[in-house]
Amino acid sequence: MSTKRGSGPTDTRRVHDQLFIDGTYFNTTCLLVVCTAEHVVAWHWCTREDSDSYTRLFDQIPAPLIVTTDGQQGALKAIRDTWPQATIQRCIVHVKRNIQTHVTLRPQLPAGKALRQLSLKLLRVTTPEQAATWLVLLQQFHGVYGPWLNEKTYKADVPADQVPAFARTNKAWWFTHHRHRRAYKLLEKLATSGHLFTFLTPPEGVTTPVKATTNCLEGGVNAQIKALARHHRGMFDEHQRIAVDWWLYTHTQLPDDPISIARQQQWGKVGLAKVTDLINQQQPDVGREDGRPATYDTGIDATPTNSMGIRRGWLGR
Repeated sequence: MSTKRGSGPTDTRRVHDQLFIDGTYFNTTCLLVVCTAEHVVAWHWCTREDSDSYTRLFDQIPAPLIVTTDGQQGALKAIRDTWPQATIQRCIVHVKRNIQTHVTLRPQLPAGKALRQLSLKLLRVTTPEQAATWLVLLQQFHGVYGPWLNEKTYKADVPADQVPAFARTNKAWWFTHHRHRRAYKLLEKLATSGHLFTFLTPPEGVTTPVKATTNCLEGGVNAQIKALARHHRGMFDEHQRIAVDWWLYTHTQLPDDPISIARQQQWGKVGLAKVTDLINQQQPDVGREDGRPATYDTGIDATPTNSMGIRRGWLGR
């Protein structure tokens, strides 16, 4: 998978206690960001959020003691391959959202209501004792609803027009309550792997408080970048990436003095030349030799004319 442009500055020697990773999408690109609770560490532009892109990002950074993720499969694979010694903390807010996706916000069946309550109680766990109590509740749920979750529906017993879409191919049977089963299996897998409560029992060497969510990344970085892109939504793709790169760079731990950077870039001339070339590549019909106007442009001519454009004067009631 081909990647787009570059990555951010990184400290290639420092081992962080905890790093947060996530991806956010723009028009045609995806931005992967790694940060601590206080500052941006590195970032990488790519076309999609997959293991190859995350691996390219992780290769720049020493493995942290703890990495917190929302559970994206590409990120998990890259962590296993690149940072196998790092301990994983799954974002418990995303776990709660995943359960909600399976059982809905207002489940009607008793099992769905119980799973919904388990996901809400997970957010309130703050001590090892509360974590142990939550794990007991999960075991009790399986004791009550385990046989129900294992119920199967056979294709031969269902009219052809009532066979669910996911079972139309080669399946002879499927789990009757597959959504509830998926929700429970997710909680069971995370509880078994130990990825839910790493923040309560961090590995040896961690000296700073450990967070259980990726909120500091999603709210502190991704939301700010999205606001920047929204407020300047007229920018071309490459111009937008440069603006986002600058924002990310200024939020690293020790960014260089902006004046010295401006001098290196000849006070914007280097960047302007690059952006101009890339804009012309994205908009090849600008400046046609026969004088025809561009198909797309970046503004509206405010000069009064006799055309159907902007006019001055009273238009009546």
